Amino acid sequence: MKTLLKNIAIGLSLIAGSQGMDEPEPNLLKDSPKEIQTLIYEKTAAACFNQMSYSDSLEKLYFLMKNLCYKDGKYTVNGNWFKNAILSGYDVCENDYENCLIFLNGNLKYTPDKGEPIILPIANLKNPFLGEFELSKCGDANQYLSINTGFCQGKITENSDKIEICFTPWFSVDKNLNSTAPYLEPIFTNWDNAIAQIGIFWNWGKWDDLGWDDYVTSHDLNSISYYRLSTLRCDSCARGGFVTVITKELRDLEVCLGWMWLQKFQVYFEKKLS
Repeated sequence: MKTLLKNIAIGLSLIAGSQGMDEPEPNLLKDSPKEIQTLIYEKTAAACFNQMSYSDSLEKLYFLMKNLCYKDGKYTVNGNWFKNAILSGYDVCENDYENCLIFLNGNLKYTPDKGEPIILPIANLKNPFLGEFELSKCGDANQYLSINTGFCQGKITENSDKIEICFTPWFSVDKNLNSTAPYLEPIFTNWDNAIAQIGIFWNWGKWDDLGWDDYVTSHDLNSISYYRLSTLRCDSCARGGFVTVITKELRDLEVCLGWMWLQKFQVYFEKKLS
């Protein structure tokens, strides 16, 4: 038991970036039973996913596996450790594993009028399923837009003059429909997960009613990845929100400028499992 706890502590210390871990004791895990090694690695990996960005987690796990779980030219853990860690760390059902990885590998792309595009990976968000993209390098977009993953869970004072956009996996809504996402229930029954694994929602930060959003929950990954956010918004369904804003509040400069900035953004997803 002491050895097991010590090995788990070694893995968790890597998460925290502890000093003195560049040369871990080589046989602490390598000479342990395969089942024990796999259990330790799964728990450590799940803690990584739960505490840091997906990309940082992969970097830490590669270091851990290279130093602690590699012997005689072979990895010494069972093959399902990564899948089990993903399911546990992100609280995802096994049926949603593939779509979870597709979402984690998604990217937000900003195309300026001049210069090279800027790519903002979902994997770099500390919480990839409930995070906000840093738009400080995307011109003045952060003054008019708040682009997020997950779904809106309440009014945010800082976004009162911004258009809020959310990229939302179907399984995130399914899991939270009876807790933090009940306002999405009216549209959820017609959201076909077999076609549209990911939805997009547009909200105006001044609204008190979260149900006033515009949404796209009928497009496949190719369609979502092909069009700019402004085009997708024009193709969205409305629950009363932006129709009112556009017809009654065109004097609101922030709304107009927000639509302009949407033309510079695109989100794309690829079916790769890594």
